[in-house]
Amino acid sequence: TPVLRYGLPNHLIHLGPDRYDWSFADEAMAEIKRLGIRPILDLLHFGIPDWLGDFQNPELPMHFARYAGAVAARYPWVRAYTPVNEVYVASRNSGWTGIWNERLATERGFVTALKHLVAANLLATGAIAKARPDAIIIQSESAEYMHHVSAHPSHDVKLRNKLIFLSLDLLYSKSPD
Repeated sequence: TPVLRYGLPNHLIHLGPDRYDWSFADEAMAEIKRLGIRPILDLLHFGIPDWLGDFQNPELPMHFARYAGAVAARYPWVRAYTPVNEVYVASRNSGWTGIWNERLATERGFVTALKHLVAANLLATGAIAKARPDAIIIQSESAEYMHHVSAHPSHDVKLRNKLIFLSLDLLYSKSPD
């Protein structure tokens, strides 16, 4: 059976708190099902609906979890999910390097985005599991590594290489060093 990782367009579906427009999603999901494809639903891929603002919004995790639960309830035949794609990359690029979404370039922006996306992922996983107890959750994260250009590695390079795994540390309850 073919497998397809498919990103539902949450910015088109999630219209407001507990308000959804399933028209496009229903059509796409019906075709996926008709073709006999097993989807891995990617629920948040680097952006959110405008009404939620950005990754700095402390209400994001709660709203996103309800959305994830609604998706799982609507498509009970789907078993595999990536709740939040690349938490570290989304947090870094939105909150620290300033190239996506809220375009912040601060450590505070990075940490806030990271904590909200980790919480969103954890709460969404619970909501999915409630609707589909045998769900398979697939975490997707960057596997990048920064190499040193000198014989004396800098603190910044060491720190960035550790931060790459911070989202996974938090998701899987591993104490960061």
